Amino acid sequence: MTTGGTPQQLPETPTVASIAVAGLRSLGVDTLFCLPGVQNDDFFDALVDARDIRPLVTRHEQGAAYMALGAAQVTARPAALCVVPGPGMLNAAAGLTSAYWGNARVLALVGAVPSGLRGRGTGILHDLPDPAAVLRQLTKHTGYVGRGVDAVGVWQQAIDALTSGVPRPVAVEVPVDVWRQPADGVLEAPRATTPVIDTDQIEQAARVLGQARRPLIMVGGGAQDASEPVRRLAEMLEAPVFARHMGLGVMDTRHRLHAYLTVGRELWPTSDVVLGIGTRMEFPNVEWGVDPGQTIVQVNIDADELDRHSTGTVGVHGDAAETCRLLIEALGRHNRRRDDRTDEIAELRSQHFERIAYLEPQLSYLRAIRSVMPDDG
Repeated sequence: MTTGGTPQQLPETPTVASIAVAGLRSLGVDTLFCLPGVQNDDFFDALVDARDIRPLVTRHEQGAAYMALGAAQVTARPAALCVVPGPGMLNAAAGLTSAYWGNARVLALVGAVPSGLRGRGTGILHDLPDPAAVLRQLTKHTGYVGRGVDAVGVWQQAIDALTSGVPRPVAVEVPVDVWRQPADGVLEAPRATTPVIDTDQIEQAARVLGQARRPLIMVGGGAQDASEPVRRLAEMLEAPVFARHMGLGVMDTRHRLHAYLTVGRELWPTSDVVLGIGTRMEFPNVEWGVDPGQTIVQVNIDADELDRHSTGTVGVHGDAAETCRLLIEALGRHNRRRDDRTDEIAELRSQHFERIAYLEPQLSYLRAIRSVMPDDG
């Protein structure tokens, strides 16, 4: 599945710097979290003319990276940062690591030493033996613009990768002597792709879920765009839905099948089939353990997560929302009748609130905040 838009309009004589600005614009970035430095001066000269992108200067590169992470998670859209090479990049590494495991689409624009000195170990300002080796451990894709003629291709790969597949950071390095070089070609809008879902996997998962006696659903950050199909799936299965931090908000806490984490823990041992949607499920797999009589069904856009813990998972590789809609359709052929679980879940939720009632005044603060926030706040 691919989505695209209109190509980015560039200056009459585009440069590597103007291509970078166009790349940010194509992602919908309106704020660039940054700490400028001499290696990126020519880029910021071009950014000054981009009145629709506001540079927000931080005191430390770590702040820029974490602010980009927060922006990406809050808006569910790509966010970006810009730092100098060497210590600047290393200072941003903590935020990029958090973005990597926090499933955030963060673009890191990183300056580089002069192109002719790359990898030569001259010790020029902010030099590192191999900065790309560091970035490759913090991102799912790292590009390097070594010449002006490479700019459009490198940026196209970067924005396509950022908007496709598993939400994770992407980095682009640009040497100090390359920013002003002329750039050829047209930068297209991001071409976002998702995995093609295997209908046999859908059918297998639907059969397992359809015959479950006491199904349970765990959701993670990968299900944030799948609230409606998750709710419909839960109602078809009479399956309580619980989450840890990244999955909070997928299921409305007022829904009769919503289960807090402690409730999910209580339900786990008696659930014969557990469906994980957009979650690594490392907490229940590692901390709670999987009973031999349990079956785990995993829906994840990251194929590596389908059976990471070797529990014999029934896996479906695909986008959470699209996969859930296909499962709903297939369940109509396999689903058994189950008793309504409203009262059971309500009782467990009541016990949960009794257990945490001593957490005052924090609970009162939370209720006060919640009372003035919108439903999607």
